Amino acid sequence: MVPPSVKPWARSDELDRCPVPPKDQEWVERWMTWCVKEFGPEAVKRGTALPSSGLFPADFAGTPAQVEELVGRVCMVMGVDPGDVRVRYSDSADEAPHTLRSGSRRHRTVGRYHEADGHAVIELDLREAGQPAVLTAIIAHELGHVRLLGEDRVQGLEPDLAQGTGSDPHGRSHLLTMIRGHRARRH
Repeated sequence: MVPPSVKPWARSDELDRCPVPPKDQEWVERWMTWCVKEFGPEAVKRGTALPSSGLFPADFAGTPAQVEELVGRVCMVMGVDPGDVRVRYSDSADEAPHTLRSGSRRHRTVGRYHEADGHAVIELDLREAGQPAVLTAIIAHELGHVRLLGEDRVQGLEPDLAQGTGSDPHGRSHLLTMIRGHRARRH
């Protein structure tokens, strides 16, 4: 048995230092400070909402009714009024092949946020509906945009905080989902 202090997945040179590059670490610390000021210290003290059967039923099949219910539950975790959010569906299988490529890596849009008719609209890829944990993380990410962009919270931010880190322009939404209590691994 491996002792708990041994982390076989970590390289020995990583054990004594933060794995986040200093520039990104500074950005994360400044962003977290801004979020605490914006959303209050209770936001970082709340419990964690894991993408599990506590948010969706064990027999989750991704039906529109189940997805709508899941969106409502994640809205509650994220502090968004579910009545202000409209859900639309897309299917990345319908995307043209050239839209799926970025450099040498394959990408597809699994979620999108915009506003229409005075409501926040999140578009969800139907291909993810059968994977409730992944779908939950996508919903939380899009609701992060609702909180930040839809509520005009990023107006007046320093440009680097408003844009995210150089390596991850969506970093602010990823961090907000964690601050609001929803934690999920990125796939």
